[in-house]
Amino acid sequence: MRATDGDIGKITDCYFEDDNWVVRYLVIDTGSWLSGRKVAISPISVGRLDLDSNLVHLNIERARVKGSPEWDIVRPISREYETEYYR
Repeated sequence: MRATDGDIGKITDCYFEDDNWVVRYLVIDTGSWLSGRKVAISPISVGRLDLDSNLVHLNIERARVKGSPEWDIVRPISREYETEYYR
């Protein structure tokens, strides 16, 4: 994954809406950039795919990724998480 101002990590998972199988979130492992933190990115933030270099380019900056709430894989997505996420 690449933000507008640099790399942010790798996609480790995708979460779908079970009603119509639309991707809701891409889960990103930020690796050493944010000490292995995992964050969720909305597919709305995807700008383009570069299949030759296996990169997903986002339309957001690294600061927005850094400010995202940490992904908790154990707990289901709650309204509280989504409210914090969209803030």
